[in-house]
Amino acid sequence: MKKLILIVWCFTTLLASAQENFVFDASFQFKEGLAAVKQNDKWGFIDRTGKIYIPIQYEETRSFSEGLAWVKKLSKWGVINKNGKEVLPFKYEFGHDFNEGMARAEVNGKLGYVNNIGQEITDFTYDFWSNDFFEGYAVVSKEISRKYANGVINAKGEVVVPFRNVLYHKFSEGLSFFSDLKNDQYGIIDKEGNNIAILPDHLAFDGVFSNGLAKVVRKINIDNWNGIHHKGYVNKQGQEVISTNYQDTKDFSKDGLASVKLNDKWGAIDKKGKVVIPLKYEASFHFPENEELARVAKDYYYGYIDKEGNNIIPFEYEKAESFREGLAIVEKDYEKFVINTQGEKVFSLDEYDDNGSYFSEGLLPVQKNGKWGFIDKTGKPLEIKE
Repeated sequence: MKKLILIVWCFTTLLASAQENFVFDASFQFKEGLAAVKQNDKWGFIDRTGKIYIPIQYEETRSFSEGLAWVKKLSKWGVINKNGKEVLPFKYEFGHDFNEGMARAEVNGKLGYVNNIGQEITDFTYDFWSNDFFEGYAVVSKEISRKYANGVINAKGEVVVPFRNVLYHKFSEGLSFFSDLKNDQYGIIDKEGNNIAILPDHLAFDGVFSNGLAKVVRKINIDNWNGIHHKGYVNKQGQEVISTNYQDTKDFSKDGLASVKLNDKWGAIDKKGKVVIPLKYEASFHFPENEELARVAKDYYYGYIDKEGNNIIPFEYEKAESFREGLAIVEKDYEKFVINTQGEKVFSLDEYDDNGSYFSEGLLPVQKNGKWGFIDKTGKPLEIKE
Protein backbone atom coordinates (compact mmCIF):
# COMPACT_ATOMS: atom_id res chain seq x y z
CA MET A 1 0.00 0.00 0.00
CA LYS A 2 2.81 2.41 0.91
CA LYS A 3 4.51 1.57 -2.39
CA LEU A 4 1.31 2.42 -4.30
CA ILE A 5 0.96 5.72 -2.43
CA LEU A 6 4.59 6.54 -3.22
CA ILE A 7 4.08 5.85 -6.93
CA VAL A 8 0.92 8.02 -7.01
CA TRP A 9 2.74 10.80 -5.13
CA CYS A 10 5.69 10.70 -7.54
CA PHE A 11 3.39 10.76 -10.57
CA THR A 12 1.35 13.65 -9.15
CA THR A 13 4.50 15.59 -8.32
CA LEU A 14 5.94 15.10 -11.81
CA LEU A 15 2.62 16.11 -13.39
CA ALA A 16 2.41 19.25 -11.27
CA SER A 17 6.03 20.08 -12.01
CA ALA A 18 5.46 19.68 -15.75
CA GLN A 19 2.35 21.86 -15.62
CA GLU A 20 4.31 24.60 -13.81
CA ASN A 21 6.21 25.09 -17.06
CA PHE A 22 2.97 26.19 -18.73
CA VAL A 23 1.98 29.28 -16.76
CA PHE A 24 1.45 32.07 -19.27
CA ASP A 25 -1.79 33.39 -20.72
CA ALA A 26 -0.06 34.27 -24.01
CA SER A 27 3.43 34.37 -25.48
CA PHE A 28 5.38 35.60 -28.49
CA GLN A 29 8.21 33.87 -30.32
CA PHE A 30 11.74 34.33 -29.00
CA LYS A 31 13.55 37.22 -30.65
CA GLU A 32 17.00 38.53 -29.77
CA GLY A 33 17.17 36.14 -26.83
CA LEU A 34 13.92 37.19 -25.15
CA ALA A 35 10.23 36.32 -25.50
CA ALA A 36 7.29 38.45 -24.44
CA VAL A 37 4.89 36.60 -22.11
CA LYS A 38 1.57 37.49 -20.50
CA GLN A 39 0.49 36.57 -16.99
CA ASN A 40 -2.38 37.95 -14.91
CA ASP A 41 -3.16 40.47 -17.66
CA LYS A 42 0.37 41.93 -17.64
CA TRP A 43 3.32 41.47 -19.99
CA GLY A 44 7.05 40.99 -19.44
CA PHE A 45 9.95 39.02 -20.92
CA ILE A 46 11.67 35.70 -20.22
CA ASP A 47 15.10 34.58 -21.45
CA ARG A 48 16.02 31.27 -23.07
CA THR A 49 16.76 29.68 -19.67
CA GLY A 50 13.14 30.28 -18.58
CA LYS A 51 14.04 33.09 -16.18
CA ILE A 52 11.79 36.15 -15.86
CA TYR A 53 14.25 38.62 -17.33
CA ILE A 54 12.16 41.81 -17.41
CA PRO A 55 9.35 41.93 -14.81
CA ILE A 56 5.80 41.15 -15.89
CA GLN A 57 4.34 44.62 -15.37
CA TYR A 58 3.30 46.14 -18.70
CA GLU A 59 -0.16 46.46 -20.25
CA GLU A 60 1.13 45.45 -23.71
CA THR A 61 4.44 44.89 -25.41
CA ARG A 62 6.09 44.27 -28.75
CA SER A 63 9.05 41.97 -29.33
CA PHE A 64 12.60 43.28 -29.13
CA SER A 65 14.06 44.70 -32.33
CA GLU A 66 17.65 45.92 -32.50
CA GLY A 67 17.94 45.64 -28.72
CA LEU A 68 14.86 47.74 -27.93
CA ALA A 69 11.19 47.01 -27.25
CA TRP A 70 8.06 49.11 -27.16
CA VAL A 71 6.06 48.53 -23.97
CA LYS A 72 2.81 50.08 -22.73
CA LYS A 73 2.16 51.51 -19.27
CA LEU A 74 -0.71 53.71 -18.08
CA SER A 75 -2.16 53.57 -21.61
CA LYS A 76 0.97 55.07 -23.22
CA TRP A 77 3.84 53.43 -25.09
CA GLY A 78 7.54 53.88 -24.37
CA VAL A 79 10.79 52.09 -25.19
CA ILE A 80 13.02 49.98 -22.94
CA ASN A 81 16.36 48.26 -23.50
CA LYS A 82 17.24 44.72 -22.49
CA ASN A 83 18.10 45.85 -18.98
CA GLY A 84 14.55 47.14 -18.60
CA LYS A 85 15.83 50.72 -18.60
CA GLU A 86 13.59 53.39 -20.14
CA VAL A 87 15.03 54.76 -23.38
CA LEU A 88 11.98 56.71 -24.57
CA PRO A 89 9.31 58.02 -22.16
CA PHE A 90 5.77 56.66 -21.94
CA LYS A 91 4.11 59.36 -24.03
CA TYR A 92 3.33 57.71 -27.38
CA GLU A 93 0.04 56.35 -28.69
CA PHE A 94 1.83 53.54 -30.52
CA GLY A 95 5.28 52.50 -31.67
CA HIS A 96 6.62 50.35 -34.50
CA ASP A 97 9.64 48.04 -34.49
CA PHE A 98 13.09 49.57 -34.83
CA ASN A 99 14.78 49.18 -38.19
CA GLU A 100 18.19 50.65 -38.98
CA GLY A 101 18.14 52.37 -35.60
CA MET A 102 14.87 54.21 -36.28
CA ALA A 103 11.23 53.61 -35.48
CA ARG A 104 7.89 55.18 -36.30
CA ALA A 105 5.90 56.49 -33.34
CA GLU A 106 2.47 58.07 -33.03
CA VAL A 107 1.46 61.27 -31.20
CA ASN A 108 -1.97 62.91 -31.55
CA GLY A 109 -2.83 60.69 -34.50
CA LYS A 110 0.27 61.64 -36.50
CA LEU A 111 3.51 59.78 -37.14
CA GLY A 112 7.06 60.88 -36.44
CA TYR A 113 10.40 59.12 -36.08
CA VAL A 114 12.56 58.32 -33.06
CA ASN A 115 16.03 56.83 -32.92
CA ASN A 116 17.66 54.19 -30.74
CA ILE A 117 19.30 56.68 -28.38
CA GLY A 118 16.02 58.21 -27.29
CA GLN A 119 15.79 61.19 -29.66
CA GLU A 120 12.85 62.38 -31.72
CA ILE A 121 14.38 63.10 -35.13
CA THR A 122 11.24 64.55 -36.73
CA ASP A 123 8.10 66.38 -35.71
CA PHE A 124 4.91 64.32 -35.52
CA THR A 125 3.34 65.57 -38.73
CA TYR A 126 3.29 62.56 -41.02
CA ASP A 127 0.41 60.31 -42.04
CA PHE A 128 0.04 56.56 -41.92
CA TRP A 129 1.32 55.90 -45.44
CA SER A 130 4.79 56.67 -44.05
CA ASN A 131 7.27 53.76 -44.09
CA ASP A 132 10.07 52.36 -41.95
CA PHE A 133 13.67 53.24 -42.74
CA PHE A 134 15.32 51.16 -45.46
CA GLU A 135 18.88 51.75 -46.63
CA GLY A 136 19.06 54.95 -44.58
CA TYR A 137 15.91 56.58 -45.95
CA ALA A 138 12.18 56.57 -45.24
CA VAL A 139 9.27 57.47 -47.48
CA VAL A 140 6.93 59.83 -45.62
CA SER A 141 3.44 61.11 -46.38
CA LYS A 142 1.61 64.25 -45.34
CA GLU A 143 -1.34 66.39 -46.39
CA ILE A 144 -0.38 69.52 -48.33
CA SER A 145 -3.06 71.87 -49.68
CA ARG A 146 -5.70 69.23 -48.96
CA LYS A 147 -3.87 66.63 -51.04
CA TYR A 148 -1.64 63.82 -49.89
CA ALA A 149 1.97 64.12 -50.96
CA ASN A 150 5.01 61.95 -50.48
CA GLY A 151 8.66 62.75 -49.85
CA VAL A 152 11.80 61.07 -48.55
CA ILE A 153 13.75 61.82 -45.36
CA ASN A 154 17.20 60.72 -44.20
CA ALA A 155 18.31 59.47 -40.78
CA LYS A 156 18.62 63.07 -39.54
CA GLY A 157 14.97 63.72 -40.37
CA GLU A 158 15.91 66.00 -43.26
CA VAL A 159 13.75 66.01 -46.40
CA VAL A 160 16.01 64.86 -49.23
CA VAL A 161 13.37 64.21 -51.89
CA PRO A 162 10.75 67.00 -51.99
CA PHE A 163 7.08 66.30 -51.43
CA ARG A 164 5.11 65.65 -54.59
CA ASN A 165 1.65 64.34 -55.41
CA VAL A 166 3.05 60.94 -56.32
CA LEU A 167 3.51 57.70 -54.44
CA TYR A 168 7.04 56.62 -53.52
CA HIS A 169 7.86 53.14 -52.33
CA LYS A 170 10.50 51.91 -49.93
CA PHE A 171 14.10 51.92 -51.13
CA SER A 172 15.69 48.66 -52.17
CA GLU A 173 19.15 48.28 -53.66
CA GLY A 174 19.45 52.08 -53.75
CA LEU A 175 16.30 52.70 -55.76
CA SER A 176 12.61 53.44 -55.27
CA PHE A 177 9.64 53.17 -57.59
CA PHE A 178 7.27 56.09 -57.94
CA SER A 179 3.68 56.08 -59.15
CA ASP A 180 2.25 59.20 -60.74
CA LEU A 181 -1.36 58.11 -60.83
CA LYS A 182 -2.63 61.39 -62.26
CA ASN A 183 -0.49 61.02 -65.36
CA ASP A 184 -0.56 57.20 -65.35
CA GLN A 185 3.24 57.11 -65.21
CA TYR A 186 5.58 54.86 -63.28
CA GLY A 187 9.31 55.22 -62.83
CA ILE A 188 12.44 54.76 -60.73
CA ILE A 189 14.33 57.32 -58.62
CA ASP A 190 17.59 57.22 -56.69
CA LYS A 191 18.14 58.43 -53.12
CA GLU A 192 18.62 62.02 -54.27
CA GLY A 193 15.30 61.98 -56.10
CA ASN A 194 16.84 61.84 -59.58
CA ASN A 195 14.76 60.10 -62.22
CA ILE A 196 16.64 56.96 -63.27
CA ALA A 197 14.04 55.54 -65.63
CA ILE A 198 10.43 55.77 -66.72
CA LEU A 199 8.75 52.41 -67.17
CA PRO A 200 7.32 51.59 -70.60
CA ASP A 201 3.75 52.81 -70.98
CA HIS A 202 2.28 49.33 -70.69
CA LEU A 203 3.90 48.57 -67.30
CA ALA A 204 3.24 49.44 -63.65
CA PHE A 205 5.39 48.56 -60.65
CA ASP A 206 4.49 45.53 -58.51
CA GLY A 207 7.31 45.22 -55.96
CA VAL A 208 10.81 46.23 -54.90
CA PHE A 209 14.25 45.47 -56.29
CA SER A 210 15.77 42.18 -55.25
CA ASN A 211 18.86 40.71 -56.87
CA GLY A 212 18.77 43.52 -59.42
CA LEU A 213 15.24 42.83 -60.63
CA ALA A 214 11.78 44.08 -59.63
CA LYS A 215 8.29 42.79 -60.28
CA VAL A 216 6.05 44.66 -62.73
CA VAL A 217 2.54 44.12 -64.02
CA ARG A 218 1.07 44.84 -67.42
CA LYS A 219 -1.57 47.57 -67.20
CA ILE A 220 -5.14 46.44 -67.76
CA ASN A 221 -8.22 47.88 -69.39
CA ILE A 222 -10.85 47.23 -66.75
CA ASP A 223 -13.63 47.17 -69.39
CA ASN A 224 -12.28 44.05 -71.11
CA TRP A 225 -10.15 42.49 -68.39
CA ASN A 226 -10.46 38.71 -68.08
CA GLY A 227 -9.37 38.65 -64.44
CA ILE A 228 -5.85 37.37 -65.16
CA HIS A 229 -2.84 39.56 -64.44
CA HIS A 230 0.27 39.53 -66.62
CA LYS A 231 3.43 39.94 -64.58
CA GLY A 232 7.17 39.94 -65.17
CA TYR A 233 10.38 41.72 -64.15
CA VAL A 234 12.38 44.84 -65.05
CA ASN A 235 16.02 45.68 -64.39
CA LYS A 236 17.35 48.85 -62.76
CA GLN A 237 17.15 50.69 -66.07
CA GLY A 238 13.41 50.01 -66.22
CA GLN A 239 13.77 47.55 -69.07
CA GLU A 240 11.48 44.53 -69.22
CA VAL A 241 13.95 41.65 -69.04
CA ILE A 242 11.55 38.83 -68.11
CA SER A 243 8.34 39.12 -70.09
CA THR A 244 5.02 39.82 -68.40
CA ASN A 245 3.65 36.39 -69.26
CA TYR A 246 3.02 35.11 -65.75
CA GLN A 247 -0.21 35.19 -63.76
CA ASP A 248 1.70 35.99 -60.58
CA THR A 249 5.28 36.48 -59.45
CA LYS A 250 7.28 36.75 -56.22
CA ASP A 251 10.48 38.66 -55.41
CA PHE A 252 13.81 37.06 -56.22
CA SER A 253 15.50 35.51 -53.20
CA LYS A 254 19.16 35.86 -52.27
CA ASP A 255 19.94 32.62 -54.06
CA GLY A 256 18.59 34.03 -57.35
CA LEU A 257 15.28 32.17 -57.58
CA ALA A 258 11.76 33.58 -57.88
CA SER A 259 8.47 31.75 -57.57
CA VAL A 260 6.16 32.31 -60.59
CA LYS A 261 2.68 31.18 -61.63
CA LEU A 262 1.43 30.18 -65.09
CA ASN A 263 -1.69 28.22 -66.05
CA ASP A 264 -2.61 28.12 -62.34
CA LYS A 265 0.60 26.26 -61.43
CA TRP A 266 3.67 27.49 -59.55
CA GLY A 267 7.35 26.89 -60.16
CA ALA A 268 10.58 28.90 -60.04
CA ILE A 269 12.79 30.76 -62.51
CA ASP A 270 16.31 32.16 -62.32
CA LYS A 271 17.37 35.74 -63.09
CA LYS A 272 17.59 34.97 -66.81
CA GLY A 273 13.99 33.76 -66.85
CA LYS A 274 14.96 30.10 -67.18
CA VAL A 275 12.60 27.65 -65.48
CA VAL A 276 14.60 25.94 -62.72
CA ILE A 277 11.75 24.28 -60.86
CA PRO A 278 8.88 23.05 -63.09
CA LEU A 279 5.58 24.92 -62.85
CA LYS A 280 3.45 22.13 -61.41
CA TYR A 281 2.62 23.13 -57.84
CA GLU A 282 -0.64 24.47 -56.42
CA ALA A 283 0.66 27.32 -54.26
CA SER A 284 3.51 29.79 -54.23
CA PHE A 285 6.62 28.82 -52.29
CA HIS A 286 9.92 30.18 -51.10
CA PHE A 287 13.10 28.91 -49.53
CA PRO A 288 13.37 30.41 -46.03
CA GLU A 289 16.70 31.99 -45.19
CA ASN A 290 19.37 29.41 -44.30
CA GLU A 291 17.05 26.56 -45.31
CA GLU A 292 17.53 24.19 -48.26
CA LEU A 293 13.94 22.96 -48.56
CA ALA A 294 10.71 24.68 -49.58
CA ARG A 295 7.17 23.62 -48.71
CA VAL A 296 5.07 22.97 -51.84
CA ALA A 297 1.57 21.67 -52.52
CA LYS A 298 0.59 19.07 -55.10
CA ASP A 299 -2.68 17.16 -55.49
CA TYR A 300 -3.91 18.76 -52.24
CA TYR A 301 -1.01 17.44 -50.15
CA TYR A 302 2.17 19.12 -48.94
CA GLY A 303 5.73 17.98 -49.36
CA TYR A 304 9.17 19.57 -49.66
CA ILE A 305 11.56 20.16 -52.57
CA ASP A 306 15.16 21.33 -52.84
CA LYS A 307 16.48 24.21 -54.98
CA GLU A 308 16.84 21.96 -58.02
CA GLY A 309 13.20 20.91 -57.77
CA ASN A 310 13.89 17.41 -56.42
CA ASN A 311 11.14 16.02 -54.19
CA ILE A 312 13.01 15.38 -50.92
CA ILE A 313 10.07 14.77 -48.56
CA PRO A 314 6.97 13.05 -50.05
CA PHE A 315 3.61 14.75 -50.59
CA GLU A 316 1.77 13.16 -47.69
CA TYR A 317 0.81 15.94 -45.27
CA GLU A 318 -2.61 17.58 -44.97
CA LYS A 319 -1.00 20.65 -43.39
CA ALA A 320 2.61 21.80 -43.24
CA GLU A 321 4.73 24.77 -42.25
CA SER A 322 8.02 25.93 -43.76
CA PHE A 323 11.29 24.72 -42.28
CA ARG A 324 12.90 26.96 -39.68
CA GLU A 325 16.10 26.04 -37.89
CA GLY A 326 16.02 22.62 -39.54
CA LEU A 327 12.56 21.61 -38.29
CA ALA A 328 9.02 21.87 -39.66
CA ILE A 329 5.57 21.31 -38.16
CA VAL A 330 3.28 19.05 -40.19
CA GLU A 331 -0.04 17.25 -39.85
CA LYS A 332 -0.87 13.79 -41.16
CA ASP A 333 -3.87 11.59 -40.42
CA TYR A 334 -4.99 14.17 -37.83
CA GLU A 335 -1.71 13.97 -35.91
CA LYS A 336 0.45 17.08 -35.59
CA PHE A 337 4.18 16.51 -35.22
CA VAL A 338 7.66 17.86 -35.95
CA ILE A 339 9.91 16.54 -38.73
CA ASN A 340 13.55 17.09 -39.65
CA THR A 341 14.96 17.76 -43.13
CA GLN A 342 15.13 13.98 -43.80
CA GLY A 343 11.38 13.75 -43.26
CA GLU A 344 11.83 11.83 -40.01
CA LYS A 345 9.37 12.36 -37.18
CA VAL A 346 11.14 14.00 -34.24
CA PHE A 347 8.25 14.18 -31.75
CA SER A 348 4.48 14.61 -31.59
CA LEU A 349 2.62 17.81 -30.71
CA ASP A 350 -0.70 16.10 -30.05
CA GLU A 351 -0.58 16.70 -26.30
CA TYR A 352 -0.75 20.46 -26.87
CA ASP A 353 -3.84 22.60 -27.48
CA ASP A 354 -2.04 25.00 -29.79
CA ASN A 355 1.44 25.99 -30.90
CA GLY A 356 3.46 28.57 -32.79
CA SER A 357 4.14 27.93 -36.46
CA TYR A 358 7.94 27.64 -36.23
CA PHE A 359 10.95 27.33 -33.94
CA SER A 360 12.77 30.53 -33.09
CA GLU A 361 16.15 30.52 -31.34
CA GLY A 362 15.67 26.85 -30.57
CA LEU A 363 12.28 27.14 -28.87
CA LEU A 364 8.62 26.80 -29.86
CA PRO A 365 5.69 28.36 -27.96
CA VAL A 366 3.03 25.74 -27.12
CA GLN A 367 -0.24 25.79 -25.19
CA LYS A 368 -1.28 23.08 -22.75
CA ASN A 369 -4.47 23.06 -20.68
CA GLY A 370 -5.06 26.67 -21.66
CA LYS A 371 -1.62 27.93 -20.61
CA TRP A 372 1.46 28.72 -22.70
CA GLY A 373 5.06 27.67 -22.34
CA PHE A 374 7.93 26.61 -24.60
CA ILE A 375 9.53 23.39 -25.78
CA ASP A 376 13.01 22.83 -27.25
CA LYS A 377 13.95 20.96 -30.41
CA THR A 378 13.75 17.60 -28.63
CA GLY A 379 10.25 18.32 -27.31
CA LYS A 380 11.43 18.97 -23.76
CA PRO A 381 9.51 21.76 -21.94
CA LEU A 382 11.46 24.84 -20.94
CA GLU A 383 11.59 25.06 -17.17
CA ILE A 384 10.13 28.38 -16.05
CA LYS A 385 11.95 29.96 -13.15
CA GLU A 386 9.73 32.39 -11.27
